[in-house]
Amino acid sequence: MDFSTIQVPTSFYETLEDWYKKVIKSSNKNIQIATENDHKYRYSITGSNDFEGPRCSANRSNMVILPDGKVTICEQLYWNPRFIIGDIRKNNIREIWTGERAIALAEFKQSQVQKKSLCSDCEIYEKCHKFVNICIANVLKAYGDENWDFPDPRCEKAPEFFYPL
Repeated sequence: MDFSTIQVPTSFYETLEDWYKKVIKSSNKNIQIATENDHKYRYSITGSNDFEGPRCSANRSNMVILPDGKVTICEQLYWNPRFIIGDIRKNNIREIWTGERAIALAEFKQSQVQKKSLCSDCEIYEKCHKFVNICIANVLKAYGDENWDFPDPRCEKAPEFFYPL
């Protein structure tokens, strides 16, 4: 499933912004609406260490236990089977955290990246992936599930998005 099939349509934000402008004129309330700014995408030439935004902790310092006991690396990836690293009903946290699935994702080698991804021959792949600040959720939103190993949208080598963020 691509993010575009479940994301809130742009028209909703336009409606919300119109409402906000009316409310702000008649109120002393300060309401802030987060908007995506294109300047934060496709700019970093030095890898994930210099990406804007909070650091990603997926599969490095955090994991998420879903309501059914499945364990994923990120709260935004939900039940995406590629990122399920275990099941708390079958294994304890240590077994999941040090398990084959978690390790394979944490140590994903450049040689495993699909050739159509610009990461497959990137000269700073090791440095970028060692720091680990790549938002897989945003990669999926921008390029689709099958392109999960594409560059983070903040990387200067990231292609134009296939789907709007």
